[in-house]
Amino acid sequence: MKHWAFVFGLAVVGVFASGCSQIDSSSDTPNVNKSLSILVPEYTELSKVRLPGDSRRFVSLGDTEEKALSVFTRSSRGFDFTDNTIPGFPADFKSKGWESSTKGLGVILHDEKVVLAMVQYEAIEADDFANILENVKSVNGIDRFQSVTQDKAEYWFVKMGLDVLVVSRVAGSKKRYQVTLTIGNEHILDALGILKDVKKTDIRPNTDKHAF
Repeated sequence: MKHWAFVFGLAVVGVFASGCSQIDSSSDTPNVNKSLSILVPEYTELSKVRLPGDSRRFVSLGDTEEKALSVFTRSSRGFDFTDNTIPGFPADFKSKGWESSTKGLGVILHDEKVVLAMVQYEAIEADDFANILENVKSVNGIDRFQSVTQDKAEYWFVKMGLDVLVVSRVAGSKKRYQVTLTIGNEHILDALGILKDVKKTDIRPNTDKHAF
């Protein structure tokens, strides 16, 4: 079974938590969305959305590849992506990352800066998921998510300006879950079909303006 949300070249294919559209690797390569190079910001300052890692470190949109791979170090039994192209994306976008049987990291880079980062965990128990969700809230300075269920996937997400934080959970065997954490620029998520049918609501962190 393939684990990932979208195509990161030939090595990483799949449906995002089984709830989003899939790029079929057997079909013709999609038309290149050339407008992405203009729409995605330069991130002269780091984004406020953050992907928490170990040891209280995190990755923000606008960080470097080196920073992302240092926060999420590859497992000794993991393997690196071998193809860094992204079907449907201009050539100035590249993907990097690794995957093991229990965890994986994928990032999309533009102008050598992270414009999307995703980490996925396999076989997470309910208590551990609750801890992950609280850690995401703490690192991002938020106390509310917008939530929705699509097909068999549950989503928790927040939009801050043009940047989006998404947490997804899909039930597996033995009361465990596949959990995916994603931060990304809105245009990148839209191009990949992530949450394309869901209204993304802007919120102010730590307020009850939108109680989810």
